[in-house]
Amino acid sequence: MRLGFAPITWNEALLQRVPAPLLKLCWDVGHALYGGIDPVDVVRRHPERIAYLHVKDVDGAVLEALRQEQAGFKTGIRRRVFTELGRGLLDVRALLQALREIGYDGWLMVEQDSSWLTPIESAQTAHDYLTTLGL
Repeated sequence: MRLGFAPITWNEALLQRVPAPLLKLCWDVGHALYGGIDPVDVVRRHPERIAYLHVKDVDGAVLEALRQEQAGFKTGIRRRVFTELGRGLLDVRALLQALREIGYDGWLMVEQDSSWLTPIESAQTAHDYLTTLGL
């Protein structure tokens, strides 16, 4: 699946009106991908807003089918649109590089909203993938 990101207009007006110290983001990169937003671009454009991140991946084939069917979020969860790190659309390397570039030293929570795997298998898969990246 080829990603075509939507122009970032989602909360730009709010972010422009509210000073960064008053409004931070708990940035969920999987939900951003689901919504058509480039999560890496947001990290780069709003480094002062990133309080911490929820990191999860999105199954591109499932997402494409959901969009074609105009199916809702609950359907997406049932179809396991969120997948383990390294198995989907998220460019984890680019995300980590962007976080390094902005000097981010906060929390990254590897999160899984839906999976065909058991919780321990899902966690192990994410751990193994991150290990291949040297983390």
